[in-house]
Amino acid sequence: MKERRFKAPVPLLVILLIALFVALGGGATVASAKQAGVDTISVHGTVLSQKGIDFWFSGSPIVAFELDGGSTFQFTGIGVIEPVIRPAPKCSVTQTPNSAGCDWGVTRTVGDPAVGVSFTGQTPRMVTGWVMLGDGTTASFTAPIIDIRNATGPPAVTQSYATGMKRGQPQFYFALSAYQGGSAIAAFTVAFPRGMSLSPSTGTLHEHWNGVSFTCTRQTRHRIGCQSKTPFGYVSPHFGPSMLVESKALQSMVERRKVKKLPVTFDVVDVLNHITQLHVNAPIKN
Repeated sequence: MKERRFKAPVPLLVILLIALFVALGGGATVASAKQAGVDTISVHGTVLSQKGIDFWFSGSPIVAFELDGGSTFQFTGIGVIEPVIRPAPKCSVTQTPNSAGCDWGVTRTVGDPAVGVSFTGQTPRMVTGWVMLGDGTTASFTAPIIDIRNATGPPAVTQSYATGMKRGQPQFYFALSAYQGGSAIAAFTVAFPRGMSLSPSTGTLHEHWNGVSFTCTRQTRHRIGCQSKTPFGYVSPHFGPSMLVESKALQSMVERRKVKKLPVTFDVVDVLNHITQLHVNAPIKN
């Protein structure tokens, strides 16, 4: 027969002290969990060269990450493409089990890094991994990988999505590719639908994406144009909340799940001055 132990009642003074501790902010773990709830991370990879993959992180700032190898491929090297900061992060490859990762240190957070890795074996279609966020929590991800080395056809917009729209802090991500067999891209415009506009303070910006410099200008309330002196085959921009303004009506519809996708129109201009218009319905992730 299991012995039952008598539990003395908790003194009233102890109860009052606990209540006072919580009221004064003693529940720090609750605040941390709440903060982690608004963190988001998205990762995708692009095969641009033989046995090399570039991974692009977007979303909340991170302090470290790790990519997992697989049964048909192994990582052999890793390095951060951007941002270039000092001191440089500690990056390494582990053979058993195979993984590759970088660590900027717990006192520094880095937003939207780009990372290049080398590998042997078959080209993976997806890679799993995890990141450590600025509040010390970790989050796992599955990164899809596209191989544009042998693709042909007109320019294409892939991996487009919007975040932060439920909080009135809209952000827009996409990848623009000029496939082999087509001309390199010199410029593009992005036009947003009613309810999503560009901040008047956007003006003219000088952006740097994937090693290519761009000049981007707010053309109208809903359209921005970007051009580069260096023609490119791939770019993965990020338009943040400092550039985008969301109407209260659109935010309300997103919150009530009346709107689940954001229709966006692209005009892509190649070096021969050919214009390709692309329409995408970008998923709204949160």
